Amino acid sequence: MSQPLAKVTSDLDQARGPDVIFSIVVEPRCFGRTITVEIPRNLNCARCEGGGCDDCKRGGAVSLRERSEEVHSIEVALPCYKKSESDLCLRIPHEGGPSPDPSLGRGHLFLTVRAGTESSPGVSLVRHVGEKAAKERHALIKQSLIMAAGLILLFFVMLRLSGWL
Repeated sequence: MSQPLAKVTSDLDQARGPDVIFSIVVEPRCFGRTITVEIPRNLNCARCEGGGCDDCKRGGAVSLRERSEEVHSIEVALPCYKKSESDLCLRIPHEGGPSPDPSLGRGHLFLTVRAGTESSPGVSLVRHVGEKAAKERHALIKQSLIMAAGLILLFFVMLRLSGWL
């Protein structure tokens, strides 16, 4: 059973494109962090859950993009969630199916997240800028110390060659 976790900030009854559903599995360490999720081109319709209805033109699935378009990825900040025995359902606005009327927005993506031993394909942790900057800073400090040691050694060699030492 999915457990919804979201604060509704806009009217759910607004006219929009069809809503879609997608399920992923993530490692427990992903909760409380940001992940990147590759969204497939076709997803099940949320209204009929793949059975066929007017929203999906009786197909059960909704195409989110054309075949020629690149894979679409979204970043999702997962909340800290300790209940690994139940699923977590997140409503992500404007990531669902396109509306046939261009003046209306896209539908919602209902993303079901389940804890597992290995993350689903297309799901990865986002490296925080702070972590990346710290690693780059550490490498730069290491290079600077090596260069400084080399310059000091070169200075003493030059003093020795000139007869000052």
